[in-house]
Amino acid sequence: KLLEKIGIVKEVVFVGIGNKIEVWASEKYQNSKLSDNDYLSLLEKILG
Repeated sequence: KLLEKIGIVKEVVFVGIGNKIEVWASEKYQNSKLSDNDYLSLLEKILG
């Protein structure tokens, strides 16, 4: 039931960040990623 509440129904993605591991529902992870162009635009805004 907990997995369904947080949106994990079928496939998961494990993401290592520093010394932690995040577990994402595959679809939510794919939707949360920035495209290459969006990432570059954000990086340009941050770095100037």
